[in-house]
Amino acid sequence: MSIRNNLLKGIVAAVGGTVTDPVTRNSLLQDWLDSLAIPPSFSPLDLFAQGEQGAWYDPSDLSTLFQDAAGTIPVTADGDPVGYMGDKSGNGNHATQSVSASRPLYQVGDSRGTVNKILNSQHLSPWTGTRKSISSDVIAAPDNSMTADKLIEDTSDNSHVLYVPNAQHIANEPLTISLYAKAAERNVFTLTNANFANFGNVWGYVIFDLTAGTVVASGGTFTGSIEDVGDGWYRCSLTATPVNTVYTTPFHIKMSDGTVSQNPTYLGDGISGFYIWGCQVEAGSTATAYQRNDGHLGGVGTGSPTDLHWLAADGIDDSMITSNFGLSQPTQIFMGVVNNDHNHFLIDGTDSNTGSLYLNGTPDSNIRMGTTAFFSANENLPIRQPAVIKALLSGVNSSIGYDNNTSAVGDAGLSNMGLVRIFEAGNGSYDAHADMYGLVIINRALTNEEHSTLMEYIALKSGVTL
Repeated sequence: MSIRNNLLKGIVAAVGGTVTDPVTRNSLLQDWLDSLAIPPSFSPLDLFAQGEQGAWYDPSDLSTLFQDAAGTIPVTADGDPVGYMGDKSGNGNHATQSVSASRPLYQVGDSRGTVNKILNSQHLSPWTGTRKSISSDVIAAPDNSMTADKLIEDTSDNSHVLYVPNAQHIANEPLTISLYAKAAERNVFTLTNANFANFGNVWGYVIFDLTAGTVVASGGTFTGSIEDVGDGWYRCSLTATPVNTVYTTPFHIKMSDGTVSQNPTYLGDGISGFYIWGCQVEAGSTATAYQRNDGHLGGVGTGSPTDLHWLAADGIDDSMITSNFGLSQPTQIFMGVVNNDHNHFLIDGTDSNTGSLYLNGTPDSNIRMGTTAFFSANENLPIRQPAVIKALLSGVNSSIGYDNNTSAVGDAGLSNMGLVRIFEAGNGSYDAHADMYGLVIINRALTNEEHSTLMEYIALKSGVTL
């Protein structure tokens, strides 16, 4: 049983009244609160106390990150490139990248982890659609930054639609979209689902009036709300429940000439529109505090502390490489990661097979590992959601899984992993589009207690609830 579960017994006793002494009760409660941040006495360094080979990489420790491969220019701010990542295990297996264009970025994010499921949440220019255009950064947004965009109709006599970026749908779990909107020449718009089958063969919708500040119509079991946030801005939201687990465009934003319609069509003038900022798609039936996502997920949250830290790889050529430190079996790997819809290597050894952790396919990534014959985890890793991958490379008794899901067992065939490549294959290709919150590689099998505590530690670093 994990440390956290042992302490849970204590808090149940304290709150439930079986412990009546106030000093003992308060002590149990404090122990539980302390456990939420992982026992302060634990450090992954403890796992290497007997000189075990391996590495520990921690993007939250800026003293270990440098912009250049020589380790002379410190990383100090969100968006800095990382050319050197120090190994905290004591083994000196530092990871570097000598090519400046191939360095992942250090990034800082919301302590809630990934709430907003879409990228480019307040930059509409990359969004697709029909018979519309975007004018970027034209007025002050609700946070007073000059970052609000204008959605503009074209001159067609038809519908004018903006497509919300792809987001993960989970079957039978509510999904909520929210956005900040302000009237310009147009003041009425419709939010509707983008796909008929994914929402139970229903076309649902909510129609908003940005002058009156009201929801004027809704249908198809979808619910909506509108909140006045000042200076003519309203936060508009819609909640619907998908019936399929898919990764696709969830909702459409449809412009209107004032007509109250689920699917308004009209002759546009090429200049009229309304303002949009801060779109969010999230699990649950309530719009929570807005989280800005630019080129990565788990971005900055409105009014939330920014205490998650990670390396972001672009899926093109970003990677980090160690020297050869000769890992043999058994080797265990723990990695806090977000897969941003690219199906390539997270970890690899000397070539494109040895000791690999490989992501394959969307909308759900099939985590695979092995040498010449890969085997796969029992459950797929959702796109754009943080997870802790756990892997044991031990020949025929190897296993791989994530979070609390049951691991798959198979033959990984590891003999000598050699050097370690992070975010790409051993042959220098198949780069992953992923975010890494922490990585521990250790050349021995952990005890159950060590395994559980390390999982909790990396989960906390990654914004994951186990």
